[in-house]
Amino acid sequence: KQWYQRRVRGLAFCYFCFKLQVLLLLLNTSVCYLLLLVCSPSKVHIAVFAWAISFMSVSHIYRMYTDYNGYTLDFTGPTMIITMKVTSLACSVFDGLARKPEDLSNDQSKLAVRSVPGVVEYFSYTFCFTSILSGPTFNFNDYQAFISGSDLIKADGQKRSMFGGLVPCLIKFSTAVFFISLTFLLPYNFEPFFDDEWRNSQPWWYVTSYLYLVSFLTRCNYYFAWILADSVSNLSGFGFNGVDEN
Repeated sequence: KQWYQRRVRGLAFCYFCFKLQVLLLLLNTSVCYLLLLVCSPSKVHIAVFAWAISFMSVSHIYRMYTDYNGYTLDFTGPTMIITMKVTSLACSVFDGLARKPEDLSNDQSKLAVRSVPGVVEYFSYTFCFTSILSGPTFNFNDYQAFISGSDLIKADGQKRSMFGGLVPCLIKFSTAVFFISLTFLLPYNFEPFFDDEWRNSQPWWYVTSYLYLVSFLTRCNYYFAWILADSVSNLSGFGFNGVDEN
């Protein structure tokens, strides 16, 4: 049930934000899934990466061509998240099916995927509604453990309460609010950089410092979105890495 719900909600979010552009996201993920099914395990990570990075690059180039020096909220945002997800999944399949266990590091062994996921599991992973718009990205095995609840099982077989990360979530939420507050408290714009007279009349260190500050304040919008999304994912229980004997 969780697999279906997260996929449907993720697709609904994408349709609400991007309308029919969601079909391009489905095309991208569908081709990647077909590559997972038909490619040799020893080459699957190369094939999936080549398709995903090419699709993303063409999408960005087209957006720059049609809206140069502008800002358009479109499917290229989720495409970047999907590129990271499908590439990490393909690498995990490569580790699980094409490499010997003794050749894997501890992390690779933990994250190795021993069989290609089913259609429902795959699209639930790629379109998980808590991360499809602005991240964070995560590995398939971690997502599978989160959905099944296996990461909550203690050594004695008892199930740990999933809700216990309120303080870290509040810290991340406060950090996100801090970054977005800076954009309101410190108004900024790039207009002076297009004025040759202004640039030539100011010391180089002042122009450089101003450019750095304006660039930082611009990035604060993205820091806000990324950290807030990370906080929401943690609040849902995702990010807990299991329990030990203690």
